[in-house]
Amino acid sequence: MKAWNCEITSSAKHSLTDKIFQPASTQVDVDAFTVGQKIDLQCRGEMLSQSTTDWKITLKTEKEENTPSYYISGPQFIDETTLNLQIASYKVGEQTPEFILSGGGEEATLSTSKFEVISVLDKHDYKSSSQSQSASAQQPQQGPQPYPFIGPDKLSYPTLLWAILLLLALLVLLIGVKKWIHRYRFKRWLEDMQNKQLAQSPDKYFYKELRGIHRDKLFGVEGYTRLQNAYYTFLEHKFLFPVRSRSISDTTKFFVRKVRAPKPVLVHLKRNLLELKKISQKAKDLSADDMAAMSDTLRKNVDELYGIKGEKVK
Repeated sequence: MKAWNCEITSSAKHSLTDKIFQPASTQVDVDAFTVGQKIDLQCRGEMLSQSTTDWKITLKTEKEENTPSYYISGPQFIDETTLNLQIASYKVGEQTPEFILSGGGEEATLSTSKFEVISVLDKHDYKSSSQSQSASAQQPQQGPQPYPFIGPDKLSYPTLLWAILLLLALLVLLIGVKKWIHRYRFKRWLEDMQNKQLAQSPDKYFYKELRGIHRDKLFGVEGYTRLQNAYYTFLEHKFLFPVRSRSISDTTKFFVRKVRAPKPVLVHLKRNLLELKKISQKAKDLSADDMAAMSDTLRKNVDELYGIKGEKVK
């Protein structure tokens, strides 16, 4: 096994001036390191082959008890005889660790010079005693700050979670605003209905309009408009629901949940609403026979809805 010697960078960068070294940590205190402080080393020894990049460094078991544990980063080869290495010790006391460098079938022992590792508080006491002997005008120093453990950063809530929560909050807000708008418009519609009360019951109004359509032999756009208005007026005044301004789906749900109309009646109602909407695109082509068939279909549905209890305008 080949033997290599490692020196702390504060001395290595002076004695090994023919090599390039860029220490990862600055302001190295070679008198005493603190627990967790990064220590930059430069190691030199017998030539190693650099045909492999899969080098591994492990701590060699020492004879003395209570072997300290280390953080090891590297190696970074400069050439076949020189490499840079970074370590950190998590125990206090004088230490001379040895490491094993292995890879590509080769091994080398990395021996370090002796150095001391003290706790943060011990180092603070040492500095405080030195500073007390300096000029009295010097500003007081801040308390000691321990070196952080070299490990994963603190986990935080992912941005995606906050985005989902924000979208859910916006969705709830939009639903609430939509419901408020519907209630406000419905309230205004009821107020308008009070000013448009029929002189007769909704069903009698529909039959009267139906007789007028047949008497005047109306068809086409004029006949369709009058028949549609008679049917919508019957539904709105009897059940107090704005059929004209609401969708067919909303109207059907209202008759299911509020009116509780029988299923056959609901089927006829939905079919009539869909047919009136479809014919509105080609009402000008509506013949007298078409008007007669549609009038009969709507009349039958009105007869079915007549026996169902409606609402009164308050």
